[in-house]
Amino acid sequence: MGAAEEAETIEAISWVPSRKKDRIEVIIEKESILMEFITSRPNLLDQPKEMDQELRANMWSKKFWPYEELNLADTVYWYETISKCIVWKSQVVKLEKFSYSNKQSAFRTLEDQFGPFNKRFIYFENAPISGYCLAFRVKTLEKLSLPKPEGLKFPHLGWLRINERIYREWLK
Repeated sequence: MGAAEEAETIEAISWVPSRKKDRIEVIIEKESILMEFITSRPNLLDQPKEMDQELRANMWSKKFWPYEELNLADTVYWYETISKCIVWKSQVVKLEKFSYSNKQSAFRTLEDQFGPFNKRFIYFENAPISGYCLAFRVKTLEKLSLPKPEGLKFPHLGWLRINERIYREWLK
């Protein structure tokens, strides 16, 4: 799948003959297609190894986009607001999505799944008391320097779906 294509779920329909009265059963199989996203951070790490080891998490009061959409093996481009450039291309290699009733339970789940991390990081201190957590690690694929096109606005939550226009104007 090219970066310009919108990712979606495809439903493949298989017709399976049944032994009961020659009835035909329909089986719907969902196949996930890899998606590509751009996420925004103020200041990103310089070395691939550091990027790969860093826990990435979003803690929201609701299941905001891309909570449901982000999957293992998806591509994430990293936009650095300070440089106004996409500086990394990466692939999601570990992913956890869960609800939490308080930050301590969220921190326990994150530590169980990802190991020790900096709980005093300003993002975690300002995160909602309860809600949904989208946490992941990436493998860096490529160091980039792709300036943001003039006039392109980033969504408030810091995630942008790559569509044909974004691909053509920014990633090509």
